[in-house]
Amino acid sequence: MVSFPKQPQQDERTERTERTERIIIDVPLDYSALFNTLIDAFQQSAYHKGKERHGNGLPFVDQPIFTIGKLFGPGFAGGQATKKLQEAIGMAERGDREAARKEALGAIVYAASLAHLWKG
Repeated sequence: MVSFPKQPQQDERTERTERTERIIIDVPLDYSALFNTLIDAFQQSAYHKGKERHGNGLPFVDQPIFTIGKLFGPGFAGGQATKKLQEAIGMAERGDREAARKEALGAIVYAASLAHLWKG
């Protein structure tokens, strides 16, 4: 089992309201590019395309990305991530790097949903 250092849960670094949670995270400078890309994927899912097309007003873990994944197993999310990456590569080869980037961010969200399903 992979073990990661725990970030503080509910302390001075975490602030919750009824609908949000604000978390302060220490990000090593040599990993800031990864962190910022993961944040971009999160924002796309929570505030843009994911929310607009798939959210249906439901919490993330109750959206189709999870319900279909539970129904068909891990191959669903893996296949969706692969499809999105294949589409992204084609977009980039055609010169549409911004659309390619958005597809790649979507692939990250599918991979994250798979990691969450395996978390239990």
